[in-house]
Amino acid sequence: MTNISHFLSLLILALAISHTGIAQTPAPEQYSCRSTASPLVIDGILDEAGWAKAEWTNEFVDIEGDKKPKPTYRTRVKMLWDEQYFYIAAEMEEPHLWATYDQRDMVIFHENDFEVFIDPD
Repeated sequence: MTNISHFLSLLILALAISHTGIAQTPAPEQYSCRSTASPLVIDGILDEAGWAKAEWTNEFVDIEGDKKPKPTYRTRVKMLWDEQYFYIAAEMEEPHLWATYDQRDMVIFHENDFEVFIDPD
């Protein structure tokens, strides 16, 4: 199948799905990530010059979008990179911290969590 025919097949499928009344998932947010000239100290304090240049993301919402209510508390991140590392600083508001998991490698998404998925390509 050529690229154009593959594209047309996907377009037809997308149009068919949109006419069946199936809710469409919004496209994921996209952000630019700046580089930093010097390594950052991992201490939870964002006082290095690199962090000042990094912009906060929009406030996070549920992965299912409008199907779920807006989160009560704010979560957002800043990201930077250097020649060795990819840095993520998360600001998460939550007055009631708790956990029930007590074993290694339990399926984490069943509870409130913060996950980062990286596609190296």
